[in-house]
Amino acid sequence: MKIRFWTGALMVAASCYGLSGHAAILKFDSGLLIGADDVSVGGNSYQIRLVDGTCASLYNGCDELSDLPFSTKEDADAASQALIDQIFVDENGDIDLVPSLTFGCELEGVNCRMFTPWGLFGPNGVNISLANNTPGLDAVLGTTVTTDTLSKELENRVFVAWRLTPATVAEPATSAALGAMLIGLMMAARPRRRSRLTL
Repeated sequence: MKIRFWTGALMVAASCYGLSGHAAILKFDSGLLIGADDVSVGGNSYQIRLVDGTCASLYNGCDELSDLPFSTKEDADAASQALIDQIFVDENGDIDLVPSLTFGCELEGVNCRMFTPWGLFGPNGVNISLANNTPGLDAVLGTTVTTDTLSKELENRVFVAWRLTPATVAEPATSAALGAMLIGLMMAARPRRRSRLTL
């Protein structure tokens, strides 16, 4: 009986813990993917939106490293990999198979490249990490590009605006909550001693 109780308790706890995961929630407008919430990168949760335009308009002038969402190539590449792993996946259906369903990449028959800036390159450029969505060939690439995705040469290219999810809860706090729940279950299941009356 005790084994059955603890098996059930652990299953309930594990399922509650699973609910706190970081599955990306896709956002659409007129059938086009425009962003996602709860994209997990390096233990942090982000909201992303896809924006066609200039790095300057998107990132507070884009003239200082502090304006950019990530400050190293490694971190930006991890963010691009998160896009591939959490958005461009089979579970999200045609989004992975049909790049033209992504905002900024509506040109059919061409791959979609999503830019995450991480460093400045001269007065007119920005270093980016690139999440490339090509059916069957998704990959993270690095390159240097001008700060404008509106030019004819950069069709099917779009900037990713990264923003930390407000009031994001760190993973250790979730683990602490899980531990407290298990202790509560243990206390509730503990056999109680009957008090004896002494005469």
